[in-house]
Amino acid sequence: MRTIARIDIKNESVIKGINLEGLRKVGDPIDLAKKYYSEGIDELLIIDSVASLYGRNNLFELIKKITNEKWEPYKFCGREKTNLNVINWIDTIQNKGCGEILLTSIDKDGTETGFDIELINAVYQLSHKPLIVSGGCGKLDDIKIISKKFKNVSVALASVLHYKTIKISEIKNILK
Repeated sequence: MRTIARIDIKNESVIKGINLEGLRKVGDPIDLAKKYYSEGIDELLIIDSVASLYGRNNLFELIKKITNEKWEPYKFCGREKTNLNVINWIDTIQNKGCGEILLTSIDKDGTETGFDIELINAVYQLSHKPLIVSGGCGKLDDIKIISKKFKNVSVALASVLHYKTIKISEIKNILK
């Protein structure tokens, strides 16, 4: 299981909200990237949280800075909320050749009340691609549940890392 630091960006800042709403600044993306890599994170997931809203990608300067640091691996993407039927959505993206699926529960995002196991299970049953699940992690037991219940699934974490609720070293210890 990969442990991924999710860094949502708006303009020049890392932001975090609850249910992808009420966004507030929580730090500098380069500072957080350095911190997470020094602590042993497996990967960065950097998302331009307003890319689809404004019809553009605003991460070019950040991409240059991060790639100059030679941290790897990392993913960059834009964010778009969708409320499509999960079954049709999964079939469509798999048929278009996606390599893995980032699944974020909007209902759980930022709540730290646990992952949306029902949603993850539904997508897991339909998907033949690796999943990255995000939204809701609040404690180490939430990660344990995912690691025991699902294979070929990684976790993308934001709040618990940004607010120092869970340390990356603690995650690594439970996944050994």
